[in-house]
Amino acid sequence: MWRVFFILLIVAAFLSGYSIRNPQAPSYSTSAIAMPSAIREESVVVTRVLDGDTVELADGRRVRYEGIDAPESQQEFSTESRDLNARLVEGKTVRLEIEGEEFDVYGRTLAFVWLPDDRMVNEQMVREGYAEVIAFGGIPSAHHDVLMAAQKEAQQNFRGMWYGELVQ
Repeated sequence: MWRVFFILLIVAAFLSGYSIRNPQAPSYSTSAIAMPSAIREESVVVTRVLDGDTVELADGRRVRYEGIDAPESQQEFSTESRDLNARLVEGKTVRLEIEGEEFDVYGRTLAFVWLPDDRMVNEQMVREGYAEVIAFGGIPSAHHDVLMAAQKEAQQNFRGMWYGELVQ
């Protein structure tokens, strides 16, 4: 009888606690499964461009572009960054793609911004060299790989802020 108990104990330990013996082993509990975050989209009108990564909408909300950072006013390339953003979106209807955290610490909506021709403004700003890729809170965005590829292209072609940078 004790042998049956011992075998059942070993089987139970194996099925529920392999990760207890081996911290690197994957956990199979349902609480450890990451569920994809909901993505919400909406169509909006941009009434004003504040800088290279922030716009104001017709309803008064401010939108901060997810996954990128453009030069702040008084920094080199801030005017060029703002001007490119204005050419792309000012006065236009765009589509916002909002994932995960909806607001930044300043209450601005964090979003990927899409033009009617399905170009992502965030990517375009990076590709032209007037913004760089960042991860808010250290967490890469859904489009992180696309943005990184655009940044690499901008660096390799010395565009915008990368004009004098030799990047490997």
